[in-house]
Amino acid sequence: MQLRGYQTDALNKIRQACSDGKKSILVVSPTGSGKGVILSSIIKSANNKSKKVLFLVHRREILFQISEYLDKYNIDYGVILSGEKYHGGHLVELATVQTLNSRMKRINYQKADIIIIDESHHATSETYGTAIEAHRGNIVIGFTATPCRKTGKGLGTLFDTLINVATIAELTKQGHLVPIKYYAPSEPDLSKIKITAGDYNEKQLDQVMREPKLVGDIVENWSRIAAGLQTIVFTTTVAHSVAVCEAFNHVGVASEHIDGRTDKQERLGIISRFRSGRTQVLCNCAVLTEGVDVPEIACVIMARPTKSLALYMQTIGRGMRPAEGKTFCTYIDHAGACYEHGPVDEITDWTLDEDKKNSSTSNDERKERESRPITCDMCDMVYTKQLKCPQCGTIPDIKRMSKDVEYIDADLGEVCFKTKKVKKTHSKQEKQDWYAQFISYARTKGFKDGWYSHKFRSRFGTWPKGLVRREQQPTVEVLSWIRGQAARAAIAKKNGG
Repeated sequence: MQLRGYQTDALNKIRQACSDGKKSILVVSPTGSGKGVILSSIIKSANNKSKKVLFLVHRREILFQISEYLDKYNIDYGVILSGEKYHGGHLVELATVQTLNSRMKRINYQKADIIIIDESHHATSETYGTAIEAHRGNIVIGFTATPCRKTGKGLGTLFDTLINVATIAELTKQGHLVPIKYYAPSEPDLSKIKITAGDYNEKQLDQVMREPKLVGDIVENWSRIAAGLQTIVFTTTVAHSVAVCEAFNHVGVASEHIDGRTDKQERLGIISRFRSGRTQVLCNCAVLTEGVDVPEIACVIMARPTKSLALYMQTIGRGMRPAEGKTFCTYIDHAGACYEHGPVDEITDWTLDEDKKNSSTSNDERKERESRPITCDMCDMVYTKQLKCPQCGTIPDIKRMSKDVEYIDADLGEVCFKTKKVKKTHSKQEKQDWYAQFISYARTKGFKDGWYSHKFRSRFGTWPKGLVRREQQPTVEVLSWIRGQAARAAIAKKNGG
């Protein structure tokens, strides 16, 4: 096996930890660090010493991925997997934890000397507890890119030693990952506000700020920022994923949906069409965060709020693998998660302490230094610590976009973390193009002349003074915006708004 320098260093650290008598070792191996090669090296070394190795996972897709590496390096293995007949006598066995637990007492299972747990941030669950307890006293090596619980707390209840393979910043500098361009709400506080009828007092507002909503129309912002890029979308629910998929298809962008009930063969077909480019947008809810290696992904849309550092990193990681012609990954963040957790390449200070929350130290310091203001849409006053504008009394407007998710109307802009500001400008040419496309759409539909001027005002907050009345074929972005406006108006009318 051809090992990179940092991979050799990581293997040496793992060997040293074992020599020092450590029994529970957690290895932090980010996307792009070559985890499969490192795992195969450990397994092959143990195999050469006649040590039995159990490779344990929670999903069969991950098991199949490591089996490809073992096949490549001619390492013999058996599998313990639902639907597969068990054949004992192998020094290396790959198993899903669910199947191992159910079969351990029914088959002639010889306990392993070394257990390797992939995606080991799941290993604190009761499901893993049964398998780990059965091997108590033997070596456990966990691998993960996100060494923390959903709460961000460390994994010290299971592991006593932490080894970093490499940081995301190092991997990006060496070309093993591509850098990220972040696009997020220009008023980040709005992504954390839940609005119901009326106003809030300060105590209510503090509670409301913890329940984020989504900012900006998904298809419209994608069309402006990342049109043409192979894109994966992470949504809040299955119904939300289906709705987003339909929205893309409605404006002519080939899109498909995957969820936990999607048949295995159908899923393989969907991913194959996506990789070939026949499908441009792949929508899902909580099934493509792990065990997915698709370098063609050039854009990730975060269409779900999350306080989870692990989930944030997992979603970004889907788009960071290099591919031909890909120089960066676009991360379109409708929930402001990048403000909550910071740039992914700043997250380096991992801890096993179960009483301490893992986070980006740089971003924590940034948040302490800065108060994120709200800019009033009506009078442009900038204010903080309350919802209603103290000058004119305006409350930010939220409208229902679907029965599952609420959105605040806004454009997303590129985030510059050094200044913590968002680039948000509309050039005269951009306004002219939108105006011309509104005119073309209105005349195609037979609308009155005043329609396109009112739509322009809705879009840019001003009348189209000084712009030329001409026609221009509407783009996907403009069609999506018009469709979104119509959908919101229809829902508002239905709800009596």
